[in-house]
Amino acid sequence: MLLKDEINWRRLLIEESRDAIVVLDQNANVYEANNRFADMLGYSRAEVYQLHPWDWDAQLKKEQILELAETVNDLVITLRHNTVAKMAGS
Repeated sequence: MLLKDEINWRRLLIEESRDAIVVLDQNANVYEANNRFADMLGYSRAEVYQLHPWDWDAQLKKEQILELAETVNDLVITLRHNTVAKMAGS
């Protein structure tokens, strides 16, 4: 498979997934997110790129997330609806 084909396949896989997908870089910045993720949080995709995991995760604190981000290259998190309780006000 050519690199161009692989990039297109990966993009399609993320975009067409029924799951909400967000990819973070090593600094816990949103590197990539699909529409399902943005819809789940109630933001536009452009707004999602301004968020950090501590903005939507009800269980982990900013310091914990930053510590995890330091030890992992390119964090990939697939979130389910129950992980955004903070955004829902629960």
